[in-house]
Amino acid sequence: MSASTTPITRDCMSVDFIASRKILKNPKACEECRRRKQKCDGRTPCGDCRNRDSQCTYRSYIRNRGSKARSAQQHTSTTADVVGQSNNIAQSSHASVPSSHLSAQASPVPVVDDNASKPSNGLPQSMPSRLAIFNNIRATQETTQGRTELFYGASSPFSVLQHLDAHLPMRGDPAIYPNPNPDVEEVQDGDRSIRSYNYQNIVFDHLPVHAPPLDAFDATSYSSAKIALRNFLVTAAPRLPFLEVNNLCANFERLYTAAQSYTLSTADKVLVIAAIAWGGFGLTDLPHRQLFIAQARAEAANIMYDINTKTVQATLLLSQLEFEAGSPNVCYLHLGGAIRKAFAAGVHRSNTANAQQTMWALYCNESLTCFLLGKKCSLMDTDISFPRLQDSSHDASFVRLCAIARSAHRIYHQDDKGVTADLAAADAVHAQLRTFSSELISKTGLNIGGPLYALTGEGLAWHIIISYVFYVTKLLLFRPFLLLALELKRRRVHSILSERNGGVEIAVLISAAVHSIDAAKAIVNLCDSLFSLGIAVEGAYFHGFYLESAVFVLALAAVHPSSTLSSGCFEKLHTALRLLRRLGTNEPVRSVTAAVEQMIERISALAGQLGAITGGNVGDGQSSTSSVSLLKFPLETLAPLQDTLTPVGWDPELSLDDLWSIMDWNVGFPEANPNLSTSMAGM
Repeated sequence: MSASTTPITRDCMSVDFIASRKILKNPKACEECRRRKQKCDGRTPCGDCRNRDSQCTYRSYIRNRGSKARSAQQHTSTTADVVGQSNNIAQSSHASVPSSHLSAQASPVPVVDDNASKPSNGLPQSMPSRLAIFNNIRATQETTQGRTELFYGASSPFSVLQHLDAHLPMRGDPAIYPNPNPDVEEVQDGDRSIRSYNYQNIVFDHLPVHAPPLDAFDATSYSSAKIALRNFLVTAAPRLPFLEVNNLCANFERLYTAAQSYTLSTADKVLVIAAIAWGGFGLTDLPHRQLFIAQARAEAANIMYDINTKTVQATLLLSQLEFEAGSPNVCYLHLGGAIRKAFAAGVHRSNTANAQQTMWALYCNESLTCFLLGKKCSLMDTDISFPRLQDSSHDASFVRLCAIARSAHRIYHQDDKGVTADLAAADAVHAQLRTFSSELISKTGLNIGGPLYALTGEGLAWHIIISYVFYVTKLLLFRPFLLLALELKRRRVHSILSERNGGVEIAVLISAAVHSIDAAKAIVNLCDSLFSLGIAVEGAYFHGFYLESAVFVLALAAVHPSSTLSSGCFEKLHTALRLLRRLGTNEPVRSVTAAVEQMIERISALAGQLGAITGGNVGDGQSSTSSVSLLKFPLETLAPLQDTLTPVGWDPELSLDDLWSIMDWNVGFPEANPNLSTSMAGM
């Protein structure tokens, strides 16, 4: 459509076309007028947008709404045709597919209208108004104490369970893809996929049972507690710079001494107990480790209503202990309490170094916890003072990295602007990550992805946590494009006209998905390198949570027929499984390990089905769990097995922007945040 800025009187205008001025009017209202619920004149730009100097855009599709009587008539007239088509499809399927595979591919035939096969403005009418490729989920569970209801956002690994369950169905079960009714709320029921992978213990936190408080540490061993405290000081204390190590050790001795001349404050006691419990959690052979954790949880109630800087720090320490113990939602609750106490105590307005370090720790821990759970952050960038440019400490660098992680997290909470803008915004955040990596080397000497054998002490601790956060931020930043690539492949969209997408092609989408896969592989490689050092770091750095995000991406990429995405993913899954088994059998590691074993089994079964359909055989010397890419079957046979629910009338030349705009992503990569850019520029 051509743009016109000259005023035109109503007398010389027609409804659709003005012959004298050659101006074509749009029968639809622009997005801005839709949002404001006002009348639109249909021009480009329309009069109201031109007066307000607003961006004027129109939808690329029309949502046709018919009356109930017409819908019923169309349903009656097409039922016979659809049944006849399904009989023909069934006959052709019997002729080309062995009978042993028919039950796995059977699915109900959708009922569509007469014009379903005819695209409307590039979009078939049979397409739902939104595709739940990336969605929020709700998890519910009935317990003896009542009903548990939890919400997880789109960036959480639990939202990906639906896609894993769809692209990797259990043998004999039909693939069920998320396809919500557009009239219902956007939060979907995730219970089916959670049960499919036996993920209840993780999703519902394996919630702790409140133990009665202990009067003293007579039931525990001094030597065991000292080992746990030392482990905490070596592995976790560097990330909590507000802790005074000398005071912490002195309070530990006072807690275990028989003399009663010195009484610890409640907050100091909680800090010591939480530190012991945190350090003892990863030491599976340590006596009384469960008793330390139970005591820390019992002490949490003693500082619930105390408001000062020390209780803020103690509550923060308790929240991270719960995250380490496999209860991320309890961690989220404690973290929110710590932030509210900081606001109530005015810690965010204090200029002392201890208060600033406390706010930095709150900011970083909330950034990671909310990103991994899909929650919204409550502590804003304006609530803390960012590190000065000349500050080259590890603490300052970690704050800068968490600020970038937040900019990546914002893509899950913005309005969609089309795939071109989304890719551009994701690339902008990726550029920030690359800049951070290069500046980190010059300021601290820490090389992300570099060798580990020469690192010790605090340097090694910072290398591990910064590398993990860097990789998981990159993984979550580009994971939506991997999910979109899988959905497009399932719907047999093999090519997209670049001129209809502002230059976006499938190859560009695949390239973006590769970034997420590379980050997943890097997480596995980092964990493997750490464990090979033999320095007992298996239980100290949330390895299970980062490996969980990595294996979900690797499993999804392994079933994509493109070798660009699937290459090496199946082998990395086996490596991740070996690493998870080294972490022990406690939750949440136990459930993650079982889920990975199930993923590998499903991928192998899927490859075996495809090999049987095409008559291919597994090569000599290859086990059933060998790489899918090594199995002897054509890659193009993967699409028909997964396309049983492809909508009738799907347009293979459908514009990617058309598809992206109707997906229920609950995301949208925004333009660069000017406030964040300003703050980041001074880092």
